[in-house]
Amino acid sequence: MRRRIKNMLPNRILRVFRGARYVYSLAWNDFRNEWLGRFMPQKPKSISFMANDICNSKCQMCLIWEQKKDHEVTVDEFRQILAEPLFSRVDNIGVTGGEPTLRKDLADLFHAICAKRPKVAAASMITNAIRDNEVQSRVLECSEICREHQVGFSVMVSLDGVGEIHDTVRGRKGNFESAMRCIESFRAAGISVSFGATITDSNSHYIDDLLDFAVEESLYGRFRVAEFIERLYNSPQSQHIRNFDAITKYHLGLFFFRLESTYERDSTIQKTYRSIR
Repeated sequence: MRRRIKNMLPNRILRVFRGARYVYSLAWNDFRNEWLGRFMPQKPKSISFMANDICNSKCQMCLIWEQKKDHEVTVDEFRQILAEPLFSRVDNIGVTGGEPTLRKDLADLFHAICAKRPKVAAASMITNAIRDNEVQSRVLECSEICREHQVGFSVMVSLDGVGEIHDTVRGRKGNFESAMRCIESFRAAGISVSFGATITDSNSHYIDDLLDFAVEESLYGRFRVAEFIERLYNSPQSQHIRNFDAITKYHLGLFFFRLESTYERDSTIQKTYRSIR
């Protein structure tokens, strides 16, 4: 008994130390951001840049596709933004939309990203992969620009289910097939590719099938529950967003536990899944 207690003691002390360090970290971050940040705000290290506010998808959880083309930040304006002292510490830039590949000058935006000083370490983008030939061409061009400037590049393809389930959520027949063609094309080109899945009422009962498919195809993806977000103009979409009965909520709780415990390896994302659960 004494030997067992003696062997367990170091582990217990280690757990207490880790717990105390975690609490200290939370307290310091709260002090740094909430109080000290009022007087000495930290400069951002990453930017999520909306390249446009139009889309050729018809997603259940987003109504950007109803928007008409308005002013888009030009390449020159984007360069001026990146040159602002506020963004002097930015080393990671993600390009989103809307659907960014609808911009014919998308490659020029990545030229501006790679030209930022000090040099950005990584750039990324997300696409719905509907116009697969056009998407492949523009993504490959952006990837090559980043490679020439020794800037890391990755792309995320929206994938909300297998086959018709994805097409239903995205409102575009054949989108699952076009998404998979893009994913395979990016893989063949050596581009770091992942998928992003959004859970609505339509795919909530089939989301395990998507995870099984991802594991079988050796695909990495990240999952989220659709939320009401002002920039997505989706306040009228209550029939699709968080419209889950008690049984579905229980199922999704188990699903996010499965993600956390068997699929995801990044501790930060594991904490996110824990929070969602």
